[in-house]
Amino acid sequence: ALVNPVFDVPSGVEVGKRVGTDRKAYWIILNHKLIEQVVSLPWPAHDFLAGKDIDDELVLMPFGVAVLGKR
Repeated sequence: ALVNPVFDVPSGVEVGKRVGTDRKAYWIILNHKLIEQVVSLPWPAHDFLAGKDIDDELVLMPFGVAVLGKR
């Protein structure tokens, strides 16, 4: 099956989309590498784990995780 990614991510970064009971979409982003990774976001987001808003770029620490929702 053909899968269209929501946005491009660097090698070693995985993105999964989930829809909550509130019908809002959430993206779980995982960095599987031992280096910092930068992910360009297609829309402003809120990082629920870090508790902060992100305008355009998410910086993931080595083996970092983020849970994002659109703002």
